Amino acid sequence: MKKHLIAVLLFIISIVLWSINYQDLPAKLPVHWDISGHVNNYDSKLQTFIELHVIMLFVYLLPFITPKIDPRKENYKYFQRSFYLMTTGMLFLFFLINLSVLYYGLGYNIQIGSLVFIFIGLLFILLGNYLPHVRSNYFIGVRTPWTLSSESVWRKTHRVSGRLFMLIGLCFLFLYFIPIAYKTYVFIPLIILLVGFPIIYSYFIFKKEMKI
Repeated sequence: MKKHLIAVLLFIISIVLWSINYQDLPAKLPVHWDISGHVNNYDSKLQTFIELHVIMLFVYLLPFITPKIDPRKENYKYFQRSFYLMTTGMLFLFFLINLSVLYYGLGYNIQIGSLVFIFIGLLFILLGNYLPHVRSNYFIGVRTPWTLSSESVWRKTHRVSGRLFMLIGLCFLFLYFIPIAYKTYVFIPLIILLVGFPIIYSYFIFKKEMKI
């Protein structure tokens, strides 16, 4: 029951706050921002309410669904606590995004486009901290042909990738403070590094281990 308590509290708080303020919200709420922090897409307040809570529900259900359908389900018992902490942290961050949208709609001066960098940075730091504990599976982590074919490659890749995620998370926190005009020049290389490095690293580690 304890592992459900935080999620239940977050859902209750969010739904209560939305219910209390629903009539005061405008018909349309922002749901997407560009790199400069400008709103570029709106949805109805009902659709926004549903979408944000469905995302939270999806994150909450991850630790319960994936171990049941993953062919390597036996490995989840080795990182069950880390998986729970990762998803709980993600749930809390989406809860903050949820409330940010709500109070933006109520007229509060919340710069969500900029705050997203803080949220993403915290998310990467959280994931990077626990990534080295994740064991081989088909849903979570750096899943390349080379990590999935070798426990050793998986372990080494996730150890290095965890540090990379935390470093990039810190860079995203820094992005919050730099002028909008320069964000793109930092943001895009960070994403390329985040996606590309683990893939390339796992390939070369595999080649080294297999002596190809």
